[in-house]
Amino acid sequence: IDDDPRKQRIRVQGYPVLGPFATLVELIEEGEVEMVVIATQLSDPPRMEQLQALCTEHRVALTRLLFKLDRVVVA
Repeated sequence: IDDDPRKQRIRVQGYPVLGPFATLVELIEEGEVEMVVIATQLSDPPRMEQLQALCTEHRVALTRLLFKLDRVVVA
């Protein structure tokens, strides 16, 4: 899912971009989704709240993939 119109219907890291956020809402409401994994930082708190409520209502797991850099050698 990506709101950037240039990324619609392409593949990112091998996964298809299905459409904008509204597409995700439709898929969840239709019962087509078991889990949502957020791989980026959502900068829109109201949208995150909407997604949390929607996932809760439809019993869809919602997880966030976090990347962290641990400094091993200080240069």
